[in-house]
Amino acid sequence: MEVRGAGGATQIFLRYLAHLAGLGWDVTLLVGGRLSPELERTWRFWAGDLRMETIPWRIRSDYLFPVILPSLDFRFTRRLRRRFEQLAPDVILINQPGPDDAQGALRAAATVGGRPPVAVLVQLVAARDIRMRLRAPKLFWAKRVYAGADLVVTCSNACARSLAEDYGVAAHKIHVVPNGVPDAPSPPDAAALRDLKLAAGIRSGAVVVFWAGRYTVEKAPDVLFRAADILSSSDLDVQVVMAGDGPLRADLENRFPHLLRSGALLTLGWRDDVAALVAACDIAVMPSRLESFGMFIVEAMAASKPVVGTSVVGIPEVIADGETGVLVPPDDPRALADAILRLAADPGLRSRFGDAGRRRFNELFRFDSCAARFAHLLDALLRPPPP
Repeated sequence: MEVRGAGGATQIFLRYLAHLAGLGWDVTLLVGGRLSPELERTWRFWAGDLRMETIPWRIRSDYLFPVILPSLDFRFTRRLRRRFEQLAPDVILINQPGPDDAQGALRAAATVGGRPPVAVLVQLVAARDIRMRLRAPKLFWAKRVYAGADLVVTCSNACARSLAEDYGVAAHKIHVVPNGVPDAPSPPDAAALRDLKLAAGIRSGAVVVFWAGRYTVEKAPDVLFRAADILSSSDLDVQVVMAGDGPLRADLENRFPHLLRSGALLTLGWRDDVAALVAACDIAVMPSRLESFGMFIVEAMAASKPVVGTSVVGIPEVIADGETGVLVPPDDPRALADAILRLAADPGLRSRFGDAGRRRFNELFRFDSCAARFAHLLDALLRPPPP
């Protein structure tokens, strides 16, 4: 099976592992499935020189019926358990064991001889917000599997509440560490920014609204398309720029061809210069329906950009409404467009929000401080309890 996806949860997991290796930890990364060459390059960028091994496994889309048990690929679980025992780790750290994802890894870790402590890094949205087939049996198995974890680290208080209320994780095991984001690079000089905008098709003088992510239902790119349609009829020169790809992209481009023809909206596809595009924009947006944290808006705040996001799950813990940006209801293109127009019409407000966002980034979301908190939790897990 070839692993094709890489989102913020994978990025933060790999960056934290690389940080641990930099502190002197001996880290081995076991990947369920084979990485595509392109994805392996992305992972290597985040993970550095970590040892990386792959173990084949089947994902839920490989099955002809809904997955209810934590893992139906018992061969993967057995292989993983054997590899754990060969490595004899001091601690096992598992990423993202959701209600029907990689819970087999947690099951394997819980049965390793010698029982090393097991830590979980998980970024999930509240189960009550997910349209989940066979919710009750899936959550039943999730609760049983999570019982094998000694430490559960998550990225927001909203996720922590869901882990306790929906997944039955004991409160004393749950710790919140925001996703740390590396500092924004120095912005390109004026000439480089001008060349970047020209090459991308960004209009000179337009107020640029930027989004980067996957074209999925949860990320709600359709809401941004509809907001761009509203913005195109305003008196202000506002241009929406979108970087990314995914299953909804082609359909949205076919439904709104007039936005693409007029240049009111640009779809750039996957880009490896997102940081430069953030520097080139005036406003960053995240219209998600479900979002456990929102790393993209933190990256924009690090670059002193005002942000507009939806009031769902973890986003209100990132955006200080009325101070660093604007929160709007989900699935409301009119409210999203109005918030963008408010910022587009007021350069002074954009500057104040951007400066406040930079201060909030420094206080709460710098990578080094968040990674240090994460490493401290693992250290505490390895220390023997006092007599």
